[in-house]
Amino acid sequence: VGISFFGGMTKKPWHRSLTEKGQIPFGFTGIPTIFGQPIPQMTLGPGVHWLLPIIMGVALVDTRILTLPNPPREISTPSADNVIMNVAFFLRFQVTNPYLNVTVEDPTTSIIDIAEQELRLVIASNKTAKLGKPTPTGTGSIGARVKAKLLADAHRFGFRLDEVVIPKLLPPAEITAAAAKKQTEQEQRKAEKIEMDGLILRVKELKVQGFTPEQARD
Repeated sequence: VGISFFGGMTKKPWHRSLTEKGQIPFGFTGIPTIFGQPIPQMTLGPGVHWLLPIIMGVALVDTRILTLPNPPREISTPSADNVIMNVAFFLRFQVTNPYLNVTVEDPTTSIIDIAEQELRLVIASNKTAKLGKPTPTGTGSIGARVKAKLLADAHRFGFRLDEVVIPKLLPPAEITAAAAKKQTEQEQRKAEKIEMDGLILRVKELKVQGFTPEQARD
């Protein structure tokens, strides 16, 4: 009996004879196969199962909630105004249709690659100033927009897609530094104006109290 891992796990054959125990671990579902072809609508839960030797096998599908890739995949991709954005992302998903999942070749890599393509398209359709701070949830977030585009593919691969998480979405360091410098200068000008407005108001109050302009300035 040949048993292989699918659904995000490294393919690893297990060889069992009829007189040996074939153990499906907790968190996995087994799809029986005959001559390597999955048997439709038949699944095996965790525990020991006996199968016919030589002709039968089991494809093990990881049905736990997965967070992949780990570490997050990092890419560089241009925005609509041709600024190269440095992006990291990962998916949180679960296999909900094990039979469908084993009929797709390398479904986990496929859904991650499609997520990267969709993320590049979303970023390319937005100017840098409109991309904003990435958040894992929320209707308008980049992650939510990529997730919406992935739902049909995820279903086709037997996945339930919970989240597309984007922990990093940054322009080049020089642009970030320039933006920080500009913000500092704006805050400094604002502080100087507040101070000047306070001085002018104080001078006016002293004039009302009878002080001369020279005395008020002192």
